[in-house]
Amino acid sequence: MKITLNWLKQYVDFNGSPEELAGRLTMLGLEVERLQKLAGEFEGIVVAQILTRDKVPGSDKLSVCKVNDGKGERTIICGAQNHKVGDKVALILPNYPLPLKPGETEPFVIKERKVFGITSQGMMCSPQELGLSDPVDGLLILRDDAKVGRPFAEYLGRAPGDVVYDLEVTPNRPDLNSVIGIAREIAAVTGNPLKIPEVDVRGAHAAGVSVAAARRDAVSVGEPPTDARESHALPRCEDLVRVRIEDPELCPRYVARVARGVKIGPSPDWLRSTLEKVGFRSINNVVDVTNYVMLECGQPLHAFDYRLVEGLKRSSIGASPGSTVRPFNASTPTLVIRRAQNGESFVTLDGQKRTLSAEMLLIADETRPIALAGVMGGQNTEIHEQTKDVLIESAYFKPTNIRRTSKALDLRTDASYRFERGADIGITDWASQRCAQLIVETAGGRLAEGAVEGYPNPVEPTQITLRHHKVNELLGTELKPHDIEYHLCQLGLKTLNRKPRPVDAVAAAPEPVTFRIPTFRVDLKRETDLIEEVARLHGVEKIPATPPRGAVGSNAFDAFYDQIAEARRILIGLGLNEAQGQTLISEAAAKFMTADSDAAQIVELANPLSSDMDVLRPSLIPGLLDALRHNLHHKTGDVALFEIGRVFANTGRDAATRRPDGPAGRPYHNAVVEEGRLAIALTG
Repeated sequence: MKITLNWLKQYVDFNGSPEELAGRLTMLGLEVERLQKLAGEFEGIVVAQILTRDKVPGSDKLSVCKVNDGKGERTIICGAQNHKVGDKVALILPNYPLPLKPGETEPFVIKERKVFGITSQGMMCSPQELGLSDPVDGLLILRDDAKVGRPFAEYLGRAPGDVVYDLEVTPNRPDLNSVIGIAREIAAVTGNPLKIPEVDVRGAHAAGVSVAAARRDAVSVGEPPTDARESHALPRCEDLVRVRIEDPELCPRYVARVARGVKIGPSPDWLRSTLEKVGFRSINNVVDVTNYVMLECGQPLHAFDYRLVEGLKRSSIGASPGSTVRPFNASTPTLVIRRAQNGESFVTLDGQKRTLSAEMLLIADETRPIALAGVMGGQNTEIHEQTKDVLIESAYFKPTNIRRTSKALDLRTDASYRFERGADIGITDWASQRCAQLIVETAGGRLAEGAVEGYPNPVEPTQITLRHHKVNELLGTELKPHDIEYHLCQLGLKTLNRKPRPVDAVAAAPEPVTFRIPTFRVDLKRETDLIEEVARLHGVEKIPATPPRGAVGSNAFDAFYDQIAEARRILIGLGLNEAQGQTLISEAAAKFMTADSDAAQIVELANPLSSDMDVLRPSLIPGLLDALRHNLHHKTGDVALFEIGRVFANTGRDAATRRPDGPAGRPYHNAVVEEGRLAIALTG
């Protein structure tokens, strides 16, 4: 997930540096994989005001000025003559380059320099030096209302510099696949308010097209007569489209809106720039809006060409359960959310013909599929330059079904990525309104009144009860009840049965509190999940380190273990490397290290899996020899190895007899003795 700092600041204020924000995000559980600073136009150039102007001693043309750059005063040497005290100018700060001129390949970087013994701390710029076309002989004098210290790019309305964060979002937090979701985290930890964009589709109903344009762009399907259009009567969405959900398990909610009379074209600069910074290619104003809203709130959307969606070819029928639409005209375009038929084919937006199965969900009209639900739209209803009316889809699809469909077709999209992790069923209508409003703002047209929604079984928010004393028991903290509830309410949770209590009440409050969980937090399912949220917002670094309970105690002194540890330390200090050989070796290797008279002491396995591993090793030497042979074959002649391990021998003693060595004397089992040995092998 990529976001930009300037985009994030539209929803929450943050006054720290980009690096500080990266640290905050990391401590909240959002790993920042990469931080990239983007230089904007006129980087390092600010609005400054001239405070004083004096002649430079020894020069007829140069003047020395004191200027205010918004952070303090600077001394600037200037050769222009068209400025006076009080003027506001464009000031480039030291160590920043001037904009490149046509034909230049290397930028000219401004440095502090001495002129007639006076250090000039920057340069006041002319229009020509800034690459502007203003025919001015001298400095560029700015308007009186220019704010001192403001970036010059903002003064001109150009793109400022920005910072792109590439974040690793864990699968259990789908709400963080959106700018608003990340802004909510920052607002919760800083205490700054979260600024959710206001949505007012009423203004979009009456926006933008003249009666003549409405007549010219009108559709023939389901629209009011000419005299109604001229009287500015707005069509209702329920008269323009119908929604029928045939499988509410796979699609619990579906919202449709219609924008009419739009003009497809390039996106405005702010929209195109925002998408390109986070890796999205600009396509056109309508498609770009759907992508923008998806990144903004995490809800994938899709836009169909309304005129290409077909309706019934038979008589009218009634509305389906869960739909707000009334009986409609037979030619009204209809969206049918249904399962695909086995072997049904469909051409997606990428031009690929795909064969579907009955486990896959489709968006269809009454005659054909028009979109692969939650994954990708179809070519047969694609937005193009001649599109005049747009049908906006905002829906919730079952995550497991989208995951199976995406995997079966080997088709991964930004929409499927979000749906398969769990979208927010509660934001479906808000995202639809937001998308419709921005489409009207960027593409013109009017929005049909209302929406058509299928929501057969509304989802009730989850409720979780929290015991305050349990928070402190698990975290080892002494948080008070009001602090615990404050942290959780900052994340959008609501208390349902909280009773008033004094601010200085003890931490272990006897009454548990029930929280209503917002639909965007699909990861919160039990009490310990709430405690984890408290830990994140309180600060993991603030939780005291304590020994694990049950791990404190004493153990009997083990001299044998300490002797082995000391021997290992000495040998490593002498430059030897520790080896670990196989406990099972071949009988031939074992006999190589055993005298003929001792061959009976070799411990054989009853059911060996391999002839190379059919006995227990009587010595550590065979394993070290194998290691030396391996190194010599790889041209490594200087090798120093040691091994500390167990060897085995068949003694023929009675099983009840105890070993003379080792801690507390271990018993022999089946007349096999196990002993610890040290072996060293050197070459070179």
